[in-house]
Amino acid sequence: KLAPSNAPLNIVLIVADTFRADRLTMQRDGKPLMPNLAAFAAESWYYRNCRCQATWTKPSMASLFTSLYPDVHRVLFGIEDKVEGVDSPRSDVLPASFETMAEYLKLHGYATAGIQSNSHVTKHFGFEQGFDSYPLRLHPEFHANAVSDAAIEQMGKLSPPFFLYVHYMDTHGPYDLPKDDPRRPLPPADLTDQDRELLDHWNDGYLDRVLFQVRLNPKRRFGDFSKTGEDFIRRKYDASANYLDGEIARFTARLRDQFPNTAIVFTADHGEELFEHGSVGHAKTVYEELARVSLIVKIPGATPR
Repeated sequence: KLAPSNAPLNIVLIVADTFRADRLTMQRDGKPLMPNLAAFAAESWYYRNCRCQATWTKPSMASLFTSLYPDVHRVLFGIEDKVEGVDSPRSDVLPASFETMAEYLKLHGYATAGIQSNSHVTKHFGFEQGFDSYPLRLHPEFHANAVSDAAIEQMGKLSPPFFLYVHYMDTHGPYDLPKDDPRRPLPPADLTDQDRELLDHWNDGYLDRVLFQVRLNPKRRFGDFSKTGEDFIRRKYDASANYLDGEIARFTARLRDQFPNTAIVFTADHGEELFEHGSVGHAKTVYEELARVSLIVKIPGATPR
């Protein structure tokens, strides 16, 4: 059923964590990585030169939620822990004094809900401000299929006008697809023992690299990936992007069918280094592969451009 022509638009914000802007139009083995999202961009306002405000999640999302620079909101640091317990430490909480987009929309009559899957953007750190509902679906226990399912279920409970924020994590390291997904790339036979150790201990290896690079540890416990290992990491990332493309398409198809009077915004909190400058991951630098993000805005009836 179409909404009255003067009805306020519903607003859905989709954030793909750690999603590189170049993957939107890239091909892998002769096939487009993200055909659904590319088609969506072609019928929307597609911003090709968007930059995030920080190259890791917590300060970037604080800026996205408040329209403030990191130097203003000061949500700059995180902690090395999963944080939902009452005794967990709190660091750089989003100040209640700043109005978030959820608070603004709620003040103007919107129902508000978020589906969250990143431990840095939880209620514990103040990011639930303005949301009527803000359930947590932590990755990697919950992949994109579970996030889409939760978003579709939540959408069915909302009365227009509503604001729904959906956060996917599947292009975040270690870029593992669900175990039964046929797109999950098989490790090549010529991976080195060091490659396999790094793959088996992704978080430890990554933290070891970061602490050495910022000179907090004098030497490395883990080594570096071989060229074969680097290529395998890129394949894993691209397989996760392809998987994410299908799940976002499944969610937005249901959304557009059920609530056509909806503005849909797709973006990312930051990109990802994939060895262009000798490293993998994010937060350590502000290279283009990290700072440039996709921004796609679909307004019902608006001319694509």
